[in-house]
Formats: sequence, structure tokens, C-alpha cells
Amino acid sequence: MYRRIIFILFLVLAFSCQDEAPDDITTTGPKEKPIPESMQYLEGTVAKEFNMNGAKVYSLHDSAVVQDGSFRLLVKKDSEGQIFITDVTGEKVLALVNIKPQVLKLTVDAEKVSHGLLDLLPNYVMLDEEQQNNTLDVDIAKSEQFLTLIKAVTDVMAAGKDIYDMKHEDLLQAIVSLNSHIGKEYFPAIDEGGRLSDSEPNNIQSWLYRGGNAGKPYLYNPIWSHAEVNFKAISSLSSNELVTMPLDPREYYISDEFQEKVSLSSLTDDCFEVKVTQSSQAVKNKNIIRLTGGLISLTMGKIMGMMDGDAVGAACAYDMAENISSELHSQFFSQFEKDGDTGVSELVSLGVNVSLSAGFNFLNSDKCHKISGGVLLKRFLGRRIRAIIEVITKVNSLKDNVLTDYATFRHSIVALVEPVELTEKMQLHDSKLKEACVEVVKDGTLKVEYSAGEKIHPSIKLIPQSQYAEWEKAGFKVNWKVDAGNGSVSLAGIKVNETKTDPEGKAIVEWTLPEEKTEEAVLTAEVKDKEGDHIAGSPIKFKVKVEDHIKFYELEITNYRSDYSLLKPVFTLKPNDKIKLPNRLLEMVRLKYKGTYVKVGPYGLDATNHYLKLDKYPVDADDHYVGKYIISIKDVTNNREVRFPIDLTLNNEIYRGMVGKTITADIPRYGYKNAKITLNTDLTATLTTENGYVVKGSYVLNHGHTHSHIYADCPSLGPEFGPVVDKRIVGYVYFGEAFGGVFYSVDYVVLFEDGSLGGRPDLGVCSAPDDSYKGSITINEYRF
Repeated sequence: MYRRIIFILFLVLAFSCQDEAPDDITTTGPKEKPIPESMQYLEGTVAKEFNMNGAKVYSLHDSAVVQDGSFRLLVKKDSEGQIFITDVTGEKVLALVNIKPQVLKLTVDAEKVSHGLLDLLPNYVMLDEEQQNNTLDVDIAKSEQFLTLIKAVTDVMAAGKDIYDMKHEDLLQAIVSLNSHIGKEYFPAIDEGGRLSDSEPNNIQSWLYRGGNAGKPYLYNPIWSHAEVNFKAISSLSSNELVTMPLDPREYYISDEFQEKVSLSSLTDDCFEVKVTQSSQAVKNKNIIRLTGGLISLTMGKIMGMMDGDAVGAACAYDMAENISSELHSQFFSQFEKDGDTGVSELVSLGVNVSLSAGFNFLNSDKCHKISGGVLLKRFLGRRIRAIIEVITKVNSLKDNVLTDYATFRHSIVALVEPVELTEKMQLHDSKLKEACVEVVKDGTLKVEYSAGEKIHPSIKLIPQSQYAEWEKAGFKVNWKVDAGNGSVSLAGIKVNETKTDPEGKAIVEWTLPEEKTEEAVLTAEVKDKEGDHIAGSPIKFKVKVEDHIKFYELEITNYRSDYSLLKPVFTLKPNDKIKLPNRLLEMVRLKYKGTYVKVGPYGLDATNHYLKLDKYPVDADDHYVGKYIISIKDVTNNREVRFPIDLTLNNEIYRGMVGKTITADIPRYGYKNAKITLNTDLTATLTTENGYVVKGSYVLNHGHTHSHIYADCPSLGPEFGPVVDKRIVGYVYFGEAFGGVFYSVDYVVLFEDGSLGGRPDLGVCSAPDDSYKGSITINEYRF
């Protein structure tokens, strides 16, 4: 029905315009009148491939004739407009070119004329000026569809035909194809009933966009209609004041702008109920204006903007727009309410019909009769209407593409008949907008009871109160507070009182429990918003009972047995017992808890190796008091770390027993017997063979890793040695390559508690004096 109405309207308008002449346009003659300050001359050239000599060129304020491919006419300085070229009879529009403010020269070619035809595209006219420019620069001008349009325009212009004559099928098809391309590329999908499709964002997360300003989220309107966002603080301490921000189509609002609004309001919390809405009257009015403005732009093109050349024209344009808007609002909504199944294409056709009729009738009214170029505008409008009718008729015939081709109009229609209503929670933390309103919870559980001095690892994490799949979890500051007497907190071995959440929204620290405390210890984790207020769930308190379990333990230092069998204690210690031990020696240790052995170490064995590694070498004959020394052992049975304290003295028996002495040794590898090794007090050594060969070097006491007790089965030695050798090591001397590599096989010399010596590899325990390993030192004698 609407197509027939438009077609009849076209016939009436075309007939009424046929014999009109642009008699109220001032033609630039030989004698040029003074140029008004608001005007300027535009120098134009027609591209060489188009012969337009003798054609007429019009602006709203002047006319000229193309001579030798060029022309000159007056245009307004500070406003955009259009010039168009007709044939001598004025029946054909040969070219239409947009002009920019302050432009003094231009060339009329097929590309510029193609730009001028873009306002015939329903999807293009609904973009605002900035969007049109960006779209044109970024996409449209480079698209295959636009290049096809330029080719079609070139063919029409080269043949001297009317560019508004949509009987040229290639031109019409190129316009419709480009319009469809813009719809597919730039507008989200809506179904024929005007509803958001499944692919269209339907939750508030889709109204957030991450990127740009250091990765901060933006508030972003993803649809081509107006909306607004309201922020209301959730806290009961906050006022009921709303902070409202507009969300115009496809525009961004960063959190800094929002924060400025919040700072000027009485809102005192950073956790907000966020509501995106299109139901307020202000937003509805914007969308009505957007819809009617788009329809006016589609039907009238740039004519409305060109009418501000004088006061009469500006007043006419204003009244015309108001009249068209009123008619559109009345007829459009009455039609929709009457027939709720009306499709988008029918609604757009109705809108075009109303806009054309109201606009043209008003242009013929007394109020607009005397505007500059009025006759020319009506002539131009008649041809434009004919082109619009053909474009819309073509679009309506393409049933599969109609939704794409009316993309912008249907978004405005949907905003009015089915407005967006979304509610969620979001957070403003440390000047950054978070996509979720968060709360803090404990991450995992701790045991009720731990040993004094034990290290444990409390952890917190952030969870959203909103329904988000992804949100920014990192960067929330966590303050860890531990009162005096409750231990200390560290991260990677460094004491801290503040950390930040990681990308998973977690924060973990190492809490070293107090050594002496035997009651409850407390650690507090606080996460705050930018104003210093607690975030939901904060503060979190970790409470554990600290028990002095050490008093129930006994530590055994046993003889050494690599297979952990046949162990017997050499020392049995209670906490803080005094003991003398050599340094850097491997002790075999095991634990008793309340009189019963427990599994120890990472493998849960009955015993484990433990190094006393104090990095102090004996440098004199005196014993050295260390004081409190902690042997840390894992009690696997009770799943706790045991920090067993001893009162330690470094026993320097090795220094007293070896330094200044001479060792008599055989070195079988080189055939030496009874070689003398003298250990000087300056830690140098002299090796002298029986034939008088002397080599000097150095030695180290207690160097390397070995054990301090040996327990070995030695059945090969015979009954005089016994089936088992059990000896405690006082210390050892290490040569290595101390003698310049000449006797590099000379390695360890071990001093046992009973005064005997041993050499590697078996420390001499199970080797008779004359049965040593080749390449190892054999100790024959220990001489003072």
C-alpha cells in the first residue's frame, strides 16, 4: 500500500516541477556584484572524461555555466552544502557534489558524485556527521561495493544521463548493494519482528568495552539508538541519589568521566546498581528525533541544511522539520499501535511517505515561498524524490535483505517499541571501573591448630556478586595486619604488609606463627575501595590455635645407614638441650612424639638426612658457641612442620686432632709407601715421599658433604674387627687437587672419635691397612 502512495505522490510532484524555472537564482554576470562577507567564490573543474560544456551549475545562492570544463560560482563560507550540474534544459541532473566549508577549489569527478549520492542510502543517512566521515574513510571508500558505484556513476556521467534516473539498473543495484554492505558491517542483528536476535548483546556486560586507556573498561553503547545508564549506590549508608549518564549510539564513556560525576554527587560508596534503560522520556524523545531526523535526511538529503543561507530560509527549515516530525510521530505510532505485526520495511515506507508529503507541501506553503532558491529547491527535490522512490522500491523487492537495508531505522524503532532494560552491579575501585561488584572470601581452609613457629599460607580471593564470565580481577590492594605477638607475614621471603590480587583475583602470603605463643593467633586481610571503605566480605580474619608441640618431641641423632636400617641413637635430645656437633655434617635424624616414633621428611620415612650447614669452618682450636639453632623437620604423621631448637656449640675436635700433625700414608696409584703429609697451622700442607720428593699444597677442614656417624657390616675383616663397625666421626680433612693435580687422588682423610683414621671411598671402615682401593689414600699411621 505504501509503495502505491509514494508512487502516486511522485507523479504529482514530478508533474508540478516539470515547467518550473530557477528564476530567483542570481546568475553571475560579466559585472560581478560585491561579494557578501559570508560568501566566497568556488572555482570548479569538470574531469576531462566528462564533456559538460554549456551545462548549468547551481548552488543555493548562485548559478553559472560550464565553459571549457570549468566554472565559478558563489557558495556559503562556513557551512556544508551541495552544488549540482544540469543539462541546458534543466531536465537532467548530470552531477551532484558535496562541498565543505572554506573549500575554494574542487574537481567534479565520478568519485565525488558517488559521495554525493550516499545520502540516498537509508543506512548511511542515520550516521551522524562524525560517524559518516569515519565510516567513509575507514571502510566505505575502500569497499568493493563503493568501487562498483563509482564505475556505475562513471558510465552514467560519460553518457550525459541523469544521475537521479534509477532506470539505470547498474546504478540502482550499486546503491542498494552498498546500502546493504553498510548494514551488515555496522549494525547488530534484529529480526523482522523488531526484536533483538540471539547474537545481539542482551546483558550489561556487552555494554562494557575493554581497551584504550590502559585497558580500563569503557561504558559503551553497542546498538544504534540512544540509551542512558543510571548508577545507584547499594550501601545502606548511601543516599538514593542517581547519577545518570547518556549513552549515545556507538559512543564511549570512560570511567574517569563517570568518577567526576560521582565526586560531585552525594554518593559515598563504590558498589553500584547499574541500570541501562531506554524507557525514560528523555531517551524516548532522543530516539524519536533520531528516527524522524533519519527519515527527513533520507527524503530531503542536504536540502534542509542548505536552507540556512538567510533568516527566511533558516526559519523555513526549522518549521519544516517540526512539521514533518509532528506528522511522523502521529502517523507512525498510530500505525504501530493499530497493527502490532507491521514489519520494519512497511514502517520505513510509511515514514518516507509522510516525510516526503509533509516536507514538500510545507515547502510550497506561504511561509517558505520567498526563500532564496525556492524554485530551484523544489525542482531538485522532485528529482531526488523520484530517485528515493526507486531505491526504496528496489529495497522492498529484496525480501532477504530488507532487514539489513533498513538497519538503522529498525534500531530506532525497536528502541521505542521494545526498550532495553538491564540491571547489574559494578565496582569502582582505585579509580578504575570493574565489570563486577565484588566481595572477598577465604580461598581454601586452614587447620584449627598449628605448631609454634610453623609457616602457613592463608589466601583470599575475589568473587563477583554480578553474573560475569570475565572481569578484571588483578590489582585490588590487600592489607595484611598481624598484631604484635601473632607472628609475621612475608611474600617471597620479604616481610610485607600489603600485596595485590593476581589475575585470578587471589592473594596469598606466608604467615610465620609466633615461636612462644600457645594460644590463638590472628591475621587480618583487608580489601578496600578507593575511598577506604571495606569491600563486601572484608575484613577477613584468619584465626588459628598455636600449640607449643615442641615440648612433646624428642630428636634423635643416629648412626648413619644409607638404607635407613639398623639405626640407633647417638644423641637423644629434648628441646633446647645443649650439644656439641661438627658443622656441615650430614646427620641421620628421627623424631619421637609423646614417646612414639613418627614418620618424617618428604618421603614419610622413619628417619631422614639432615645437614647442619652453618658455613663456618674451624679456624682455631676453640669450640664456638652458636646458641639457638633450629632444625626444621616435617612430621608427616601429624602433618606439621617441627622447628626443633637446640643449644648448639661447634665442636672443633678436628682442628685440635689434625692441625699441626703428620699423617703417614700409602699412595698405591703412584707406588709411594709411607709418604708423610704434614698439616701446617696456616692450612697449608706438605707431602714428602720416601725418596725425598716434596709437593706443597693446602687443605680444608670439614669441607664437602658427608656423614658424622658410620654404621657398617664388615664380615670380611674377620672376628678381630667384629661383624659391625660403629664409629662417630670427629671431622675430616679435604685435599682434592691441593697438590697441583700431581696426587689428585688424595681426597678425604677422616678422623674418628677413637683416634683412628680413614680414607675414601669407604672411609677405611671395612678396609684392612694393606687392602685399600687403587687411587685412594691408605692411612698407615697417625703421628703427633
